[in-house]
Amino acid sequence: MKKILHIANWYPNRYDPFEGTFVQAQYRIFRTVSDGEMIHVQVRPSRYLLRFRRIVYSPEETGYYLLTRIRRHRVVEWLSTALMLYAFLRHKVWRFDLLHFHIAYPLLMQYDRWKRWVKVPVVVSEHWSAYHYGFYLPERSRQRERIKRMFRHRLPVIVVSEALEKDIRRFSGREDFAIEIIPNAVDIETFRYRPQEIESAREERLFFAVNHWRDIKNPFVLLEAFRKLVDKGENAVFYVGGAGDRIEAMHAYVSEHGLEEKVRFLGPMRAERIAEYMRLADAYLYASSYETFCMACAEALCCGTPLIGPKLEAIEAYAPSGAHIEVGSNDVEGWVRTLERFVQAPPSFDRARISEETRSIFAHDRIAARYRRITERYG
Repeated sequence: MKKILHIANWYPNRYDPFEGTFVQAQYRIFRTVSDGEMIHVQVRPSRYLLRFRRIVYSPEETGYYLLTRIRRHRVVEWLSTALMLYAFLRHKVWRFDLLHFHIAYPLLMQYDRWKRWVKVPVVVSEHWSAYHYGFYLPERSRQRERIKRMFRHRLPVIVVSEALEKDIRRFSGREDFAIEIIPNAVDIETFRYRPQEIESAREERLFFAVNHWRDIKNPFVLLEAFRKLVDKGENAVFYVGGAGDRIEAMHAYVSEHGLEEKVRFLGPMRAERIAEYMRLADAYLYASSYETFCMACAEALCCGTPLIGPKLEAIEAYAPSGAHIEVGSNDVEGWVRTLERFVQAPPSFDRARISEETRSIFAHDRIAARYRRITERYG
């Protein structure tokens, strides 16, 4: 069995238990076919100039943190590298057969400087939509060109979808490194179909969405469309879970328009509670401009809950036939038309079939077997 050191910049931690949960879920499946340890290496914003913390979460999971008020990208990259190399020494990196980086930036920005003495093969996992948007940097900008240099080492990359593979190829401008696809790890035991009496007894249509709410998720398209739906007298309620940069503005919008009885905020949610609302909902809503995977959509489908949202390649790759109602135009009017049709004449869904087909795609033994083959090839 391969001995693998996993290194992540995003991972659940004392400061944010909801951060990078998808990385942790994937790591725990990978660990079933390898002898693995995880180190979480992160430079976190803080009021301190520099303060170090080492936190042991389990015998196999350790966090290394620099708390700092420094924000300059280049300095944060160097601090991240220094912190990681310290962690390598603590964990005796030479004992491992493979280093697995979960998300390359910023931890691999200085790889050409330390690879000479850390002579362990490297593989990278990527989940990030930032590649689709060029890291939100101008074309040919100095910083963007620097980030692209991570791919000149031709390290093998594991991605969660074909959509992300295309993004990384386009961003890097290279075809000379291997890319393998392993989907995100969905908790198929928590997210599964369980019939509930309320599904047939309830007259009110119930919609649900949970997210780290940012502009890319288009929350105000959903809220305004729902306001217009309610103004038309339709009998529906929208439950909104999660937090994020836009959540305060979302609360303000709902309060301003007197929607408190129709749009109900649930705050940050644990997986079990998310699954309960997904099973309760008539449909799961997403209005994202783009997704590389969309964990919440996969979880909803595993619960047997149909999706309503725009056609996105990454989601279409795993959504069973008949489980997705497409919003033709991802704007307020397009959403109003789609939701109004749904409320007035709800389609019939075989929710048990949707759940069974989706859960088979994300079966943990399939993911683990795929990972074992990859580590044997590159480790």
